[in-house]
Amino acid sequence: MTIYKDALFSIEKEEEAKDLVNRNTWNIIESLDQILSALLFTNCDVYSYAFTKEENYYKNNVIYSYNFWLMDSAYIFGPFVKQVKSLVILSGTLNPFASFTSELGHKFNHQIMAPHLITEKQVFISCLKTGHLKQEIVGTYTKSDNLTYLDQIAKVIYDTAIKVSPHGGTLVFVPSYAFLDNLYKRVKNFNIENLFIEPKSGSQGEFEKILKKYHNRISLKVPVVLLCVYRGKAAEGMDFKDSSARAVICVGIPYPSLVDPQIELKKNTMMNTNILKVINGMRHRLLEL
Repeated sequence: MTIYKDALFSIEKEEEAKDLVNRNTWNIIESLDQILSALLFTNCDVYSYAFTKEENYYKNNVIYSYNFWLMDSAYIFGPFVKQVKSLVILSGTLNPFASFTSELGHKFNHQIMAPHLITEKQVFISCLKTGHLKQEIVGTYTKSDNLTYLDQIAKVIYDTAIKVSPHGGTLVFVPSYAFLDNLYKRVKNFNIENLFIEPKSGSQGEFEKILKKYHNRISLKVPVVLLCVYRGKAAEGMDFKDSSARAVICVGIPYPSLVDPQIELKKNTMMNTNILKVINGMRHRLLEL
């Protein structure tokens, strides 16, 4: 680790050396340095390690990865707050504030929730309970690989894309990448020529190429569909306006799966933290007695 940090320091000192390193690669190197330094040189216990295997049916390959998952956001946010005089956090998805501030371990003195700019007259919202097969559409985890369920959603996507094609494209958001792969295979059966899918891995440049194709096809006024994942690349910070999102289909609710290893580890960490708080509180009251 010492050799790694010495090499990193040498690169930081030389501007010419830094220019030889891609910006994305440099960000990864710095993040790795931050994590490994915390793990090896401090009493840090807020990271979990996991070796994962993901099958990507879209690219027909398997991806193995070793992950460092941060279990306590306050570990990063706390030192950052101490370095600034003023901090403003803006987003359309911060509410509920109670859980958000609890995650960061910081109390915000000023909070504001502004009304939305879009009026009710500009948007049509509908909830579908059944599909063309007359079966109830229930977006639970046990139904995620059910062919009847998937085919009903695929038909909705196809019909919607055909209907709105003169006016724009159709965005579809689903709960997970595993579900995305399953749905992609069913939607392909409808022979939608311009069907795009958000890649789970790969560079930001690869995703931007897909977005560019998606936008270009929309201008041809043909059925165009982009399949995305909640909390994925397309869901966070992307601006899909006007014809880019003439129709938006949300499958299920934007909650992570309870059987996701990262969620299970996070849940266990939060439970242990709450238990420790209760124990410390009881100990404090006993000392007062």
